[in-house]
Amino acid sequence: MNFAVIGTNFVTDWFLDAAANCPDFTLAAIYSRTEERAREYAKRRNAENVKFFTSLDELARDKSIDAVYVASPISEHCGQVITLLDGGKHVLCEKPVAQNSRELRRMFDAAARNKVVLLEAMRPAFLPALTAIRESMTKIGKIRHASILFCQYSSRYDRFKAGERINAFNPELGGGALTDLGVYCIQVCLYLFGVPKAIHSVHSTIPNSIDGTGVISARYGEMTADLIFSKVSDTHNFSEIQGEDGTVRFRNPNDLAEVYILRRGEKDFTPVEFEKSEHDMIYELNTFVSAAKNPKNAEYYNNYSIETVKIIEEVKKL
Repeated sequence: MNFAVIGTNFVTDWFLDAAANCPDFTLAAIYSRTEERAREYAKRRNAENVKFFTSLDELARDKSIDAVYVASPISEHCGQVITLLDGGKHVLCEKPVAQNSRELRRMFDAAARNKVVLLEAMRPAFLPALTAIRESMTKIGKIRHASILFCQYSSRYDRFKAGERINAFNPELGGGALTDLGVYCIQVCLYLFGVPKAIHSVHSTIPNSIDGTGVISARYGEMTADLIFSKVSDTHNFSEIQGEDGTVRFRNPNDLAEVYILRRGEKDFTPVEFEKSEHDMIYELNTFVSAAKNPKNAEYYNNYSIETVKIIEEVKKL
């Protein structure tokens, strides 16, 4: 498939590093606001013979492009994605795919109307580690509580504090701790436990900027879950799923790189083995390529995207 990419940041770098291991992927075009920036990125990526676009409409009309990876700010997703879908392009869009349910419905309607696929690039949803966690949960008895953490001091926060205008801390672009990091906690929780019966939430806001930290408490009848996220502080703790007969823990809900289990009566956590890739975005890319051939392969994941946006909307109202 001939791909274009929108976005020239480190996330696109990760995606292209993974794509190098996908035989169905060819980088055919780069979109940016200026051709100079697009050419600079192509040079950095050693990308030869690619097309450059500064007009989204021209990209959408180009029949040689089959699919587009979108890694622009969240505020741009809806308009860009619908234009691309209407141009007959399959779209793999970075998380969160939309700012609200209304946008997401318009995007999925456009995909259906044009008989193409829209898939959210939510990395943990596609990882073998998620299956390993689910299987481990069957060994720890009745689940009583989960604590899912993603607290990571932003590499750009010091520049923001020094007075620099940083996109990641610009509320007009739809970012923030909830949509940047909390969304991972939400989706992992949904994939493991389903839709909660009720949620409560608190957050803190950086003056004249985004939400910096947040906590979502979810109720699931006989179990509870706390989702804790921050862009202005670090955690060195693991996320945990606590059962009556043991505990499963994992590091970072965005990549689930380490999973461990401790059964009641044992002294030490045991590592859980599962398939790993150095460039783990390959799993979402392979799923997307498969869904482009058979759109039904995207429905399972799209349902979780819908529920995630609903929770984000609810949290923003609290």
